[in-house]
Amino acid sequence: MGVQQREDITSSAQFALRLLAFRQIYKVLGMDPLPQINPRFNVRNSRKRRHDNSEGTDSFEGEGKKDKKDYESF
Repeated sequence: MGVQQREDITSSAQFALRLLAFRQIYKVLGMDPLPQINPRFNVRNSRKRRHDNSEGTDSFEGEGKKDKKDYESF
């Protein structure tokens, strides 16, 4: 495979990946765009993931956080 062919393939792949990242995969596939879904009614977006922790609290809670009074002393 020649240098120009490799560059052309790389350029095409990057362009397709960019379209995919911006939710325009229909252009890559050569089809009509899918209808937009209202995110308020999307069940998967309305739920938050639960952290699996035996204590029942978030494992990151309290780490790296400072109270306002800690900042006021400076």
